[in-house]
Amino acid sequence: MNIDFLDSVTNADKGVEFEIKNPKNGQGTHIFFTIKGGDSKAYSEALKLAMKNATKETTIDDVNCAVVVSTTMAFRAEEPDIDKDGKPVVNKDGNPVYKNVPLMLDGKELRFSEATLRDLFKIAPTIPAQLAIHQKERGDFLKMP
Repeated sequence: MNIDFLDSVTNADKGVEFEIKNPKNGQGTHIFFTIKGGDSKAYSEALKLAMKNATKETTIDDVNCAVVVSTTMAFRAEEPDIDKDGKPVVNKDGNPVYKNVPLMLDGKELRFSEATLRDLFKIAPTIPAQLAIHQKERGDFLKMP
């Protein structure tokens, strides 16, 4: 029997994209982050560094946030595409078509960097909290047949 289907390291090292959910209703936000998984070398190194830098005041959320900042590879946002008549564009199955748009905060476009992630995560702690859960869920990083 081939056990390739249990390989969570390959995708953990490559990174997997996850949609942030609205913490109030659980619906998708169309905001996506690509992160390395808990079985990646980057995650292990980030966790060791976060633990090394921990003080008595450091919380588990602080550690998780530091690890997520170090292992986030990209972010993006999307919104429904609209045709010239102002109607939503749909595919052949009748589902909405989405287009990538800049991720904005207070009217300013966010540029991907560790500093941006740290600032963003301070005001939206639900993001690193959700990503930290995904990172530890090996099933989210399994190779799919």
